[in-house]
Amino acid sequence: MKLPFNKCNMLELLHIYCPSCGGTRAFKALCDLDILNSFRYNPIVPIGAGLFIAYEIYMIKHLIKKTERETFVKMWMVYSVLGIWGLYFIVRTILLFCGIDIIGDILG
Repeated sequence: MKLPFNKCNMLELLHIYCPSCGGTRAFKALCDLDILNSFRYNPIVPIGAGLFIAYEIYMIKHLIKKTERETFVKMWMVYSVLGIWGLYFIVRTILLFCGIDIIGDILG
């Protein structure tokens, strides 16, 4: 059974990439340890993976020491990740209008 939303509406209607376009390819590249291409496809995936690993290390440290845990995720971290993601979306769209398609789906 196919899902009704198998295509990106932003890509289909506006011919630009949405902020999450390239996420699956970025995840596959990260699994293949191709970190540069993972960042190229969508930086939120390797950044999120790095934050997840850092969080797990933080939690293991507190479990071993049996100390009181503080909140690991700070608001500046959330705003930084969202800012990087938004900036990447804007830069990728500007490059696309200049004829540079870093993912390679629209211009070939």
